[in-house]
Amino acid sequence: MQGGYSMIRKQKSHLFLSTITALLLLQQGALYAMADLSFVVIDLKYNREQGVKICEIQPGSLSKFSGADALEEINSIPKKYCDILAQHHLRPGYFTSGLYPPVTQALTDRGWSFVSSWEDLFGKLKSEIPRDPDNLSDYQTCVFSSEPGPIIQGHPTRFPQLLFLDRAILPYCQNKYTMNRLCNHIEEMRKLRPVWRLYKKGYSSTLARRIMAEIPGNLVVIKPIASTMGRGVIILEKKDLLKTLKFIFSTPKNILIRSMERSYSHYALDRSSNFIVEEFIPSDPLYLGEERLPYDCTMRIIAVLSYEQKVAAITFLSEYWYSPRKPIDPAFTLIESHKAKGKHFCKVAPDILEEVKRQLCPALLEAYRYMLDHYDR
Repeated sequence: MQGGYSMIRKQKSHLFLSTITALLLLQQGALYAMADLSFVVIDLKYNREQGVKICEIQPGSLSKFSGADALEEINSIPKKYCDILAQHHLRPGYFTSGLYPPVTQALTDRGWSFVSSWEDLFGKLKSEIPRDPDNLSDYQTCVFSSEPGPIIQGHPTRFPQLLFLDRAILPYCQNKYTMNRLCNHIEEMRKLRPVWRLYKKGYSSTLARRIMAEIPGNLVVIKPIASTMGRGVIILEKKDLLKTLKFIFSTPKNILIRSMERSYSHYALDRSSNFIVEEFIPSDPLYLGEERLPYDCTMRIIAVLSYEQKVAAITFLSEYWYSPRKPIDPAFTLIESHKAKGKHFCKVAPDILEEVKRQLCPALLEAYRYMLDHYDR
């Protein structure tokens, strides 16, 4: 009996010390990266001369996965994602509004529940904290959301018993400038990005000359700070830069919004005071469709980034090419021939995929570790 009591006392002491240790670790901020799972979509260009050039990194929660649906099976990606959650022994948790419907359906099928507000979610939590914040399965429950607000407001430290999925990536996906700045901090990522600059909205010959001097190549890409699905992405020749800037930044909004080209009409709604211009990078052409015409495709990589026991890893869920509406042909506009919209989908050749992963993986893991260590609490 004495030995049993002594053992219980030791267990309680161990639990108390573990709790204190966990709290201290959670309060260390950037010095300690807690366990994480982040669902990402990476769009990139690839040609044999320049290698990988990353266009966008986005949360998987905002994507439709049309290519995977066409090439694999309907809703294959949400199902694969749920399988990853199960492999990490995560209990069914909660999700908020704003996710792609097939994702919410897949989560519901696995026993997850919808919560209408963060207050509702926090009201369901017990005060327990994870014995080991570095273990994914030690958390009381988890939540999947497309909203970065709770993460930026510091809820991961206020509610340490809750695993915020996508905690690492969401703060950096609020706009393209935030993600571009992240890439600039990491040499390996900077090498995989086109040359880019941030500019104040407006038009003048001085601004046009500055952009032409700072961005290499004969073609450039104009991008809004905050948009999805390619809205506001304009591909153009440098000689057309001044008239394009004048059109999108000085045309009355009620006229601009009626533009048949969504790339232009987006700027009638865009509220940012800045925009991004970056170097145009093509992929090696793929010959697609019945007529085997050349297309400048974008490669989409869907993956889950995981961090557990201080080990960062990538699990690839799907990789495929998706094409613009039109083939490469002077008869079509640059936007029609180079902006990927998903007319055709095709698998990535094994040798190309191997080379892309060789270049991408080290840089992506380094960026992931940076996100984990520097997210704003």
